[in-house]
Amino acid sequence: MTISVVLPSSPYVTGTIVVPVKRAEQVPVRIELRATPSAVAVGGAVSVTGTVYDGDDLPVPGVAVELAAASGSVDAAAAITDANGGFSAIFNAPSAAGEATITAAVTADPSVKETITVSVHENVQVPVRIELQATPSSVTAGGEASVSGVVYDGDDLPVPGVEVEFAASSGSLKTARTVTDENGRFGTAFTAPSAAGEATITAALTAYPDVTSAIKVSVAKAEQVPARIEMQATPSSVWIGDEATVTGTVTDRDRQPVSGVAVELAASSGSMQTAKAITDGNGRFSVRFTAPSIAGEATITASLTAHPSVTGLVKVAVNERSDGGNPDGGTPVTPPAKPDEPNENPDKPDVPPTGRDFADIAGHWAQASIVEAEKKGIITGYPDGSFRPDRTVTRAEFAVMLVKALKLQKEASNLSFKDADRIGQWARTAVAQAVSMGLIQGDGSDNFRPDAPLTRSEMAVMLARALKLAPEAVSAGFADDRDIPAWAVGAAAELKKLGIMQGKGGNGFFPKDVTTRAETVAVLLRMLAAMEKE
Repeated sequence: MTISVVLPSSPYVTGTIVVPVKRAEQVPVRIELRATPSAVAVGGAVSVTGTVYDGDDLPVPGVAVELAAASGSVDAAAAITDANGGFSAIFNAPSAAGEATITAAVTADPSVKETITVSVHENVQVPVRIELQATPSSVTAGGEASVSGVVYDGDDLPVPGVEVEFAASSGSLKTARTVTDENGRFGTAFTAPSAAGEATITAALTAYPDVTSAIKVSVAKAEQVPARIEMQATPSSVWIGDEATVTGTVTDRDRQPVSGVAVELAASSGSMQTAKAITDGNGRFSVRFTAPSIAGEATITASLTAHPSVTGLVKVAVNERSDGGNPDGGTPVTPPAKPDEPNENPDKPDVPPTGRDFADIAGHWAQASIVEAEKKGIITGYPDGSFRPDRTVTRAEFAVMLVKALKLQKEASNLSFKDADRIGQWARTAVAQAVSMGLIQGDGSDNFRPDAPLTRSEMAVMLARALKLAPEAVSAGFADDRDIPAWAVGAAAELKKLGIMQGKGGNGFFPKDVTTRAETVAVLLRMLAAMEKE
């Protein structure tokens, strides 16, 4: 520090001195010590972490700390605090049950110390499997993914205090090993390599090297430039005032999905649930469109906020309600076609003769399932003899298929949904029976939304209820677990265990994806097979 003196009457008369100022030395005064978990089986491992603070409660870096255990052992007897004043070690519990005391003391001042106690019990759980997942399952080069997992024993109970070692075929991991917490959980961070490709992450138990699990993380090019938006509306034809789900995928020039992109949406008529959306880990976005009160055609456009020249559009036909007439006095517009809706004339069945294949399923992956479901009376087709396997299924249609599959005979209850008048006569009895059995419910606004496309999450919940399962899992074990709504996670987990609903590409559940008629048939047959095994 420099100090100068000047005489006001004689400014040219001055004097200067320099005073050296040293940085105040931090003096450690206390240690905060933690053990995770605080209880462990004999021979188990515990993660010991701590922080050294000075008198102003500021962390002190570069301090030597000595660690000791009254019983058991510590993998490192000495440690140096990092830039945040932190240090860590692994404590290995002794072979006898009891309490183990762990002490950490500052080497330069042993009076600055802290002690914690770890409970050691004899109830030894033997780990048999690891459930591992990465979120997201696809990242760009140099990006990060969260790797987490749970260790279970033979009774499917989580195992705490187990040391887990990590390895990656490419890229890097934040930690090479860790210890499971009280709930058997563990985690680390994975940094993707600089080159695109696929990285395999492996977790293995130190004490049980044969217990391993591996997952793959897809690594895309670092700089993805969005090039196109592909859009669709489900259904593509609606009544005035009804809703349609508008979905889209943003991809780059290599047709790879681009995640985290802001999308702006607008409709030429009607309204959008939101004017903006962000693409998920698979480059997808989804919004609700409400049709206008006037029949015609609505054009929905999407453009990227950062790349306004990248656009997409989809058209939705808006029809007058058949029971409401045309306000202009003209002939009412023909309503959109509905799969599995009976003809007005009961003498003309909608189905082809029993046992015959539909006209459009030859070579389809679900051909055998479709034929079997038709024989069981679960599904019907169209008057032209087609089945249209790749057409999406609405909530009302699924209710009909589910009730037919279960052969429900229970007396139907009264429908109290606010939009009950929108449920077609062809589906009212089935919906009412499903409600009576507790298989389906309305949304938060007490609407059933019969014409809304059925999502995979909704289907999972309805199937779980039909199977009388009691879902309790908080993780379904899919790569996109974080995208599964909390109300559907347990159902998705149970159906995965039973082999009824498996992951799609890259072990993704794709909870918001709509279901097709072919997918629905396959799932319902698996449900019936599971019920026969009980």
